[in-house]
Amino acid sequence: MIPDDPDKKVVRGLSIFLGLFILMGLVLLGAGAWNLVRSVRCESWPTVAGVILSSQMERQRGHKGGATYSASIDYDYVVAGTHYDGTRVAFGSMSASAAYAQAILHRFPVGKKMPVYYSPGDPQDAVLEPGIHGGTWICFGVGTLFVLAGLMFRQISLAVLRPPPDAVPGVGGGGAVGMQKPPVLMGVVFILAGSFVAIGATTSGSPKWLIWTIGGAFILAGLFLLKKSLEKAEVD
Repeated sequence: MIPDDPDKKVVRGLSIFLGLFILMGLVLLGAGAWNLVRSVRCESWPTVAGVILSSQMERQRGHKGGATYSASIDYDYVVAGTHYDGTRVAFGSMSASAAYAQAILHRFPVGKKMPVYYSPGDPQDAVLEPGIHGGTWICFGVGTLFVLAGLMFRQISLAVLRPPPDAVPGVGGGGAVGMQKPPVLMGVVFILAGSFVAIGATTSGSPKWLIWTIGGAFILAGLFLLKKSLEKAEVD
């Protein structure tokens, strides 16, 4: 029995990883598209007078000690004689920095009367601020980045593992798959880019787990390229 070529195993493993990476990006794009549809649709919803019942900040603790903050708003409104209790500020609202959440709380102090946009088909479905908000753009941005990064890394891995043009089957280890030496600089660039993205999570208002995931993906890709480059250098 002829053992599998280790290079082919690398290709298969990397293809599965990148496939999941691209799938995650497509899911985020789908979520962003759905939020976008609802954000645009709610601008034409009818409105009724509502009043803010409670307005407070909530803290979500991260896995590594970090935290994000969100504004928890509760409001009351009446449609056709029925009282409803709403909690959604906007489609695409998100947890972010304390300053971001505090700015929302300032717009909706307890006791303030303001219009509530509600769905004609389901009055319980309501928002205080119609239109497109940050969370929608984050879904689109991160989803697009995941898909493009997955496709780009796949092309890079295929280029790295593609047999050289002058390879002769049966001579010098030539075969279906041969290892070419990827540029060391490319791996260093990916690692540096991923590090800067991860460090940026400490100052960004976006959810940190998203930024760390993106930064980690770039760092892993850079380590993979460096590893393959060093292995090929030792063989040469």
